[in-house]
Amino acid sequence: MSGLLHRMETDFFPWTRVSDDVIQISSHMFLAAMEESQIQNIQVTAELQCQLVTIGWGHNSLHPFLRGPSGLGVIDKFCKQMKEIEKSATSGQSVILTTGSHTQSFRTAVLLTGAYSILCKNASMEDIDAMAACVVPQVPDFDNGGEVFSVHDCWEALLVARNNGWLDLVSDAPDYDTCIDLDEWAHYDAAANGRLHVVVPNELIVFPCPRDLPVDPSTGEMAAYLDAGSERIFSARYFTGLLRDYDVGLVVQCDPGAVYDDSPFTQAGMAVERVAAAGRESRPTLLL
Repeated sequence: MSGLLHRMETDFFPWTRVSDDVIQISSHMFLAAMEESQIQNIQVTAELQCQLVTIGWGHNSLHPFLRGPSGLGVIDKFCKQMKEIEKSATSGQSVILTTGSHTQSFRTAVLLTGAYSILCKNASMEDIDAMAACVVPQVPDFDNGGEVFSVHDCWEALLVARNNGWLDLVSDAPDYDTCIDLDEWAHYDAAANGRLHVVVPNELIVFPCPRDLPVDPSTGEMAAYLDAGSERIFSARYFTGLLRDYDVGLVVQCDPGAVYDDSPFTQAGMAVERVAAAGRESRPTLLL
C-alpha cells in the first residue's frame, strides 16, 4: 500500500484535545472548530506543519453533512466519504476537517466523526465515554421539541445497534436479513416516500400515523397519498404495501389521538392495536 497512508486504521484511536479548537481523532486526522483560513495559525506537531491536507467543510462536498439532523442515511454517506479521505491521503500527510466556528456545525461534525469511530473503528463504551469527555465543554445537547439528548446518547444508541448486528458498515456484503439496508433506509426516510424507518431488522418499524384521504376515482379506493403544498400526506393504503414487503403482522397506533381507516391493514392480514390515551386502562395485549 505504498503511496497511501501507512494503512487505514481499523481500530479505534483515542481522541485527544490538541487545543481549545482542535481534536485529534486518528493518528492522521484532526477536527477543527475554525474556518479554513485559520488553519495556518494552529500548531499541531512540528513534523506535520508542512504536510497538512485541509478539507474545508464549508466549501466542498462534506458541507451538506453539517446541515440538519444526522439520520442513518447521512451517517452512512459520511462514513463512506471518510473512508475515501483516508484512502486518498498520501504517506506522511494529515487531514484537518474544518467545521467553521458555528457551535451547531461543530456539534454535528463531532456526532458524525464519533459515529465513524463507533461503526467503522470498533470504538467501545469506554472509548465513547472518553470521546465525550474530550468534547463536552464545546458541544451542547440536542433539543427535539422538549426532548433533550446528548451526543453521548446518540453514540450509545449506535453502539447498541452495532453490537446487536443491526448496523454493519464494515462488511463488503452485509447480511440484510439481520442488519439494516442503509440504501433502502435512506430511500424511505425521504418525506416523499413516507418517513418509514426500520429500527430493529425483522422486529420493529416506525412510521407516521396515516391519514384518511379522498377516494381515487380511477380505482374506487382511498388514494395512497396526496400532495398538499409542500407536504405529502399518506393513507393506510400506502403503508400497507410497504409493510407487506416487510412481512409485518402487527400495527400498533402510538398516537391515541389519531383517527383513520385502518381497514387496509386488517384486509392485508395485519392485526391492529392502539396505545391507550393517558388515564385509560386498555393495553395493546398482542404487542405485550
